[in-house]
Amino acid sequence: MDGNGFVWLYEDMICPGIISSVYGGAVAVLVENETVSAIGPSSLTDGLVVGDKVTVDTAGEPARIMSVEPRRTEIARMHGDGDSRHRAERRVMAANIDTAVIVATAMQPEFEPELVDRYIVLCRAAGIEPVVCLNKVDLTEIRHPALALYREQRLTVVETSPKTGLGLDDLRDAIRAKMAILLGKSGAGKSSLINALLPHANVETQGLSERAQQGQHTTARSDVHVWEPGSCLIDTPGIRTLDVSHLDEDDVSLGFPDILKLAQACRFADCRHETEPGCAVRTAIETEMLPTWRWKSYRNIRTDDE
Repeated sequence: MDGNGFVWLYEDMICPGIISSVYGGAVAVLVENETVSAIGPSSLTDGLVVGDKVTVDTAGEPARIMSVEPRRTEIARMHGDGDSRHRAERRVMAANIDTAVIVATAMQPEFEPELVDRYIVLCRAAGIEPVVCLNKVDLTEIRHPALALYREQRLTVVETSPKTGLGLDDLRDAIRAKMAILLGKSGAGKSSLINALLPHANVETQGLSERAQQGQHTTARSDVHVWEPGSCLIDTPGIRTLDVSHLDEDDVSLGFPDILKLAQACRFADCRHETEPGCAVRTAIETEMLPTWRWKSYRNIRTDDE
């Protein structure tokens, strides 16, 4: 076994690896501590994503992909024209992920609980552990009430600042000995986190654009970084919206155990929590037991599925 936890199969040049990047027709594979270019038949290379486990023959240059292992997990989102649902398609972002770090910001840009909730739903539906990372906490002491709710639901929440180093050890502890992925909005500081965790990574960073306080894309593709033996971290391009319309209502409920518990007290089992009599969810909203922002998040995500 090598330092990354990979087991050599044979004495020759056939060995296991992990897809570290896919860009156009180019594929890079992480083998031991080196990244090598690889080719292979389209029956194997079509559909490869970062995190896929493969067997490669490194005797020649480029290396040749010999086989692809079945995926343990995969994280996917809908991709396409948001105004034309029939044109949207399910796109896998990464495979074999253990933990997803959902990077949000305390400010610049503003914290968006619905986007975080969308990622939590996506992760739980895929059997991937979500970790909420509140970044740039050096900019403000204000915290959105969603963070307290996540902690109540026993979600791991870490607060970080690449500028001061605050929380970086907590983040390392959360992703140690795992295949982890950073997810989040453009401008959330994912690249800065990578550089703080792995000083040798030298990932390009870019400031916040003035227009609408929107983050700018600095990561154009997903890449795997090995930050200690057996611990891998995948950086991904930031997004501004996350379509989870490929998930059903049961999947959505996984991200809202508080609303699911309330719904069990509704008069009707098929209650939509709209105008039905005896709706425990509507009662909770009216009495402010269920925050309006929480209900809006659930309602908007559930609408994706309709």
